Amino acid sequence: MSLNVVTGGSPTELAMDGDHEPHDRRYARTAEFMSVLRTVWAHDGVDFTGEFFRIVGASPVPKPQQPGGIPLYLGGSSERRPLDARGRAQGGHRGSRRPRR
Repeated sequence: MSLNVVTGGSPTELAMDGDHEPHDRRYARTAEFMSVLRTVWAHDGVDFTGEFFRIVGASPVPKPQQPGGIPLYLGGSSERRPLDARGRAQGGHRGSRRPRR
């Protein structure tokens, strides 16, 4: 099992869902989310206050059985994608945009 984390797509579509963060902030939020997720998978009763998330007493059950947790992959078509993962992802998947004609 692995988890593909997608930062976002079209700013217009994201705005329809209430997400108005600019491109770089979405990548920063995703990096923080991935860090929090790994911490919560590894420890019980996690408290965390960051730029985007505030977590109090998180202890998910069941925890992943794989050592280190579920492998995370960062999806998207942005060239910045690998830089913003900051080593939190095992790899990346490119988006499925059609080539321009």
